[in-house]
Amino acid sequence: MANSKSPGKGDEVVVRVIALEHVSSNQMISVLRPLLPQWSNIASYSPGNVLILLGRAANLERIAEIIRNVDKA
Repeated sequence: MANSKSPGKGDEVVVRVIALEHVSSNQMISVLRPLLPQWSNIASYSPGNVLILLGRAANLERIAEIIRNVDKA
C-alpha cells in the first residue's frame, strides 16, 4: 500500500487511503470517478471520511493533488 513516504512510482499499481477534513468522501467520488481510468477503483468509507483509491501511482498522485486543492475550509 502506498503512503506519503512511499507513494509508489510511475506505472506501479498502488492503493492510497486519503483522509478528508472539509469535504464529504461520498461527494468526492462523483467528482473524481470521471478522472480515473476505467480499470481503477475508488471507494468511500463514510465513518472515517476517507477515500480509498486503486490505480497507477503517477495517476493517483495527480488525483491526490486535486483532493488537496478541493479539501480546504
